[in-house]
Amino acid sequence: MKKIVLLMLVLVLGGCRTQEEPETDQPYCSFNSDECLSDSDEYEAFIKDSDVFIEITMQEAIDMFENQESGILYFGFPDCPWCLEALPIMEEAAKENGKDIYYVRTRDDERNLIYTDEEKSAILSYVGQFEDTDDEGNAALFVPLVVTVKDGEAISGHVGTVEGHDAHERVMSQDEQDQLKEIYVEMFSE
Repeated sequence: MKKIVLLMLVLVLGGCRTQEEPETDQPYCSFNSDECLSDSDEYEAFIKDSDVFIEITMQEAIDMFENQESGILYFGFPDCPWCLEALPIMEEAAKENGKDIYYVRTRDDERNLIYTDEEKSAILSYVGQFEDTDDEGNAALFVPLVVTVKDGEAISGHVGTVEGHDAHERVMSQDEQDQLKEIYVEMFSE
């Protein structure tokens, strides 16, 4: 009897989790691989070590439109949970299509914006059709934002991950990862 009481006490104090309870502390894993990003340090290492991502400034992204260049732009930052999940999937889709992605970091390590109001207005004049407004009705630059640019025009764009996914609540399911990869593959093949 003492063993049963002791076992029950251990289970209660240990906070055992039932199988129905959702996992919220899982790492952010890429589509069908072992590549996982669990924090901003891993995100930054992933960007640095990737042969797909090329870091540029907000002004260089604006110049891409003004100079009628082509490429794929990704706006994000290391502490963004949606970015952590999207990044490895984005890289896979880019590799499959032989594409580079120009990475525009939008926040510093303290989560402060690292672009000016003028730069925000300029970039939104090119990519605003893929964005929404904030709670006050102002134009916003939500991330992760991925935009395909052809001859200085944004021809496709995607913000966030997939409908119904909240990265603060849970990681994407395999079906959601598949769906996001399809979105990126379609965009990157244009």
